[in-house]
Formats: sequence, C-alpha cells, structure tokens
Amino acid sequence: MGKWSSLPNSTLINRRSVLKKDSHRQRIINWIDGTRQLSTAFDFTTKGILQEAVKGNFWRLRDPQGKPPGVMGWWPSRSVTFIDNHDTGSTQEEEYGDEDIGGWKQSDY
Repeated sequence: MGKWSSLPNSTLINRRSVLKKDSHRQRIINWIDGTRQLSTAFDFTTKGILQEAVKGNFWRLRDPQGKPPGVMGWWPSRSVTFIDNHDTGSTQEEEYGDEDIGGWKQSDY
C-alpha cells in the first residue's frame, strides 16, 4: 500500500475498501481450494455488498476490473448467493408482522 499513500484521502479510502473486499473474498476462495475445489461456498462478500448497494452505494456493484463483487466475480461456478431469511438473522423489519397473508401469518415462517 505504500505507493497509494500519495493519493487523495477519498481515493485512499476507496482503495482500502477494495482491498478489504478482495481479502474477504480471497478467504472464501482459499476455503474452496482447501476442499480440493469440490465445494461451493456462500458468498457472504456479495451479500454484504448488495445490502450496501440498496442503500445507494451502487459503486460497490463492480470491482476495479468491472466484475461483480464477491466470489461471484472471481469464481461464479463456486459462488452460492443467498438472501436473508430466518436462518441468516435478517436485519430487515418484519414487513407484515403477524398479519394474516393468504392463510399464513408472518410469524408462522
């Protein structure tokens, strides 16, 4: 990172964000490699980036090479994307609460 020290602060912050994202997805790639490339992995990097993108941080949707973020940009055949549900501990507000929706209640699932 020494050569980046002369860049303006805002650029340096963005470069650090890229490095952090790359190191995170590299750890997932390393885990897949550790299984002799026989496994796929949940792409937590992409999930986190998508959560930020919906808040207006659209610049996060591409890496510096123009590829998608996370493992899906480096090794799409081994990337498993997912959404929040009761297993992932969604931080979203309950949209329907206990309201009856077609015979089901939000609290039933």
